[in-house]
Order: sequence, then structure tokens, then C-alpha cells
Amino acid sequence: MNHPLIIRAIDVGYGNTKFVVSSNDQGFHCDLFPSLASPASGGDLTAGVLQKRNTVKVDVRGIFFEVGKDAEMAVDSSFSRTIDENYPLSDAHLALVRGAMAYMGVTHIDQLVVGLPLLTYAKCRVALMERLKGEHIIPVIKHESSPGAETRTVIVRNVVVFPQPMGGLLDHAHQTERSQEIKRETTLVVDPGFYTLDWLVCKGLKPLEARSGAKAGGISSILQAIASSISEDPKMEGRRVTDLARIDEAIRENRQPKFYGTAVDMTEHMKVGFEKARQLVGSLANKVGNGQDIDNIVLVGGGAALFEGVLKEKYPHHKIEVAQRPVFSNVRGFQLGGLQMIAKSSAGEDHRPKAHQA
Repeated sequence: MNHPLIIRAIDVGYGNTKFVVSSNDQGFHCDLFPSLASPASGGDLTAGVLQKRNTVKVDVRGIFFEVGKDAEMAVDSSFSRTIDENYPLSDAHLALVRGAMAYMGVTHIDQLVVGLPLLTYAKCRVALMERLKGEHIIPVIKHESSPGAETRTVIVRNVVVFPQPMGGLLDHAHQTERSQEIKRETTLVVDPGFYTLDWLVCKGLKPLEARSGAKAGGISSILQAIASSISEDPKMEGRRVTDLARIDEAIRENRQPKFYGTAVDMTEHMKVGFEKARQLVGSLANKVGNGQDIDNIVLVGGGAALFEGVLKEKYPHHKIEVAQRPVFSNVRGFQLGGLQMIAKSSAGEDHRPKAHQA
């Protein structure tokens, strides 16, 4: 008896973990949570009155990590994100992947598609594939009134790793319904991540490696520059500002953040952040060139808003195309790529189960 294949995509970034919950003819249902994985505490302070955190506790080599949508509530003031080239092979990264599987609610995954920044792609791709393939013990997310097991085993049968900006390119071609045109054009995909600024130049769907690359820093370096500027604000009276998540949230919501109980006008501090973004885009332009042969510039990723204007300054004659809901662009592209790969591999083989948008 043939069963529909289950294809899923997960994009573990340094800022957020994005994943595809389900897909159908109308599109993909995507979700995310902060990329925070802290050792799980055993206590429950809700006393049956307060709301519980929307998190799950996942086991990685005998250590439980708390991950999920309310993960920021589970960390103390001493917690810091892991930001280094070995992060994709860390226990925290695996905890985030397993947390995404828990929110998906799947029993198995026939093809899992994940991504890596260009800085770590060559170094970590094979090891990450081997790490994610096989059995994973996943907590069961359920309503308090629902009985059943606390965990389940999810088997991942195959893993594919994409360079993260490639997901953005596939998603852009699909969203704009310009797949045939893009196959004849040269496209620059710019993906500002939390730790790196990645860019990919493709002629059609073929990467031009010599002009593609990544620059360490990304959104985190911009937020750090803004935090340093705020620390020098007279309102802070010499107190240091280090809460990058609060700055990031304030920028996304276009509001004044509070530090030490004092609201801060971000106008002047944002100028410092944009100057840092210009430095990063300068590194990109040194490899990409002046843009004379670039037909499309596509901006994806959660940091798109900080880079749109700066890219326009560097390439004033181009239209900067910002992906729809850019934070999910890469993971949508991963899902598309996974579906296409399965469809091609099973074409003409009627005895094999066909790809299904389950």
C-alpha cells in the first residue's frame, strides 16, 4: 500500500528557527520560534493559576533543553546565544531541530530539507546530514486534557542541505511566477542573517561561486552597534545596554524600546546601525561587482528591513525585490526544493509512493 511521502523543511537561524508545519495546494503553513535553547529547569511556578510557557523540553544526549515560542522566558540574564562556525553541529542546534519537529506534529519525515549559511556550508553539510538522519525522540505537544505518551520517535529517512540563500531564490521564482524568466537571468539573492550576511549570485539556477559569499557579522553586528550607541546616550547615565533582542523587537515594531525603565528615541542610533549595514554591503559589492549584468536583486531573511535602503544606495538603478514575509522565504524555498527533488526522483516509477504535499 502506497503512503504519501512527508517532506518538511527547517531553517535554523541564529535568530529564529523557521519550519513548515504543513503544505497543500494553497501554499505552506510556516511557523517560527526564537533560536534559544537553554538547559531545562525542573520547576513549575504557575501554581495552576498562571499560564505555562509555550515551550517543549527536548532530550539531546541525556540533557534536556527548553525550546519554543516562549523560550525567551526560560533564559536568565547570564544566557548568551552560541554564535560560531560549529553551531550547526552543536547540541543546542539539534535541540532546535527537534523542537521544530515537535511543533510539526509529524510521525516521520521521508525527506527533511535544511539550510546552512555559506560560511559553514562546505564545512558542516555532510556532518549535519548524518546527524539529522535517523531516529529522534520528540516530546508530544498536546492539550492538558488529552491522554497519551509523553514522547514519540520520529524517523527522518533522508536529509538534504541547501545553502540558505538558494531557498530564497526558489521561493522568489515561485512567488513571482517567473520561474522560466529567472532560468535565463542573473539574480543576486541577499540574505541578512543574525550572524552572517549571505549572498548568492546565480545564472539561472546555477550558482556563480566566485561572486557569491558571506560576511560574518550580519544583524547581530548591526544590533551591537546600535546597543553601543544607546549606551552612550546621556539618558543611560553611563549604564551599558546589551539586550539585542529588545532592540531587534523595537525595530521590527517601529517603537521606542525601554532600558533601565527609560524610553529611548532610536532615530540617531539607527543611523549608526545603517552605517554598519553599509560596511557589510560594501563587502558584498566587492565580490558581486557593479551590477551591470545583474537582472534581479532579491532580498530575503528576517533582517530585510535593515538592508533594503542600503542596497538601493549601492545599486540605485535596480529594483530591490523584497520577498513576501521574508523571514520565511528560505524555508519556503527549502520546501519547494524538497518537493521538486522527490517529484523528479519518482517520475515514471508508478510502483513508488509519489510526493504529496502532506
